[in-house]
Amino acid sequence: MQRLLGHWAWWATLDRRLFSAFESSYSFLFSDSRAVPLAVREELRSAADLAPLLLRRLDRPYHSQVAMVDAGPEFGAVVVARAPPAFGGQSLGESMQPGDVHAWRVATVHRWKRSEHNNIGEARTVVMAASRFARCSAARGKRWLVWSDSTVAIGAFAKGRSSSRPLNRQCRRLAAILWAHDAEVVLRHVPSGLNMADGPSRGLPWAGVAPDTLAKSRAAERGARSPGPPAPPGL
Repeated sequence: MQRLLGHWAWWATLDRRLFSAFESSYSFLFSDSRAVPLAVREELRSAADLAPLLLRRLDRPYHSQVAMVDAGPEFGAVVVARAPPAFGGQSLGESMQPGDVHAWRVATVHRWKRSEHNNIGEARTVVMAASRFARCSAARGKRWLVWSDSTVAIGAFAKGRSSSRPLNRQCRRLAAILWAHDAEVVLRHVPSGLNMADGPSRGLPWAGVAPDTLAKSRAAERGARSPGPPAPPGL
């Protein structure tokens, strides 16, 4: 089993979304059982079904619309904007900064049905953004640029899976959307003080940063710039 999963892991480096298919398989490696459980067999069967999709297009262009996402205590929000004409092709994802984009508008706001860890909510908002891109026929076959202030969600999607089952479930949902539409999501980090989805995720009707978040961000910046206490004499 270790050798088999090792071969699959090698092939999954071509498309890390495949890693999300394996969950029970990794747990089985550390068990004493010799009989392969049904869940493990189903995961291996799913991986075999997904094998024809393990192709990466390095020349895939970016979609002209970009998104920012954020998760608040009650809402998840997605805001979108058009990329400036000066950015196109590869430069859209490699050199464009959040400040280069203007005229953000609220695209999706979803009220959470139940309370869960913020990391799961942040991952859900990325899936929400992908679902919205998927409804646009012009976005098919392209890269979708999404900004998030959650390093946990960005890291999980970049890795392709998570050891957290709820978070790995979101990795699977995103992989299904992207494979179905022959697309990729490119995730970039944006500081919370610049996240235009912060306001809508806290119930505000406009795209922007909520006043409380902006105040905290500015206070953190002032604290980072202020000099530390003087060193004790003799040191």
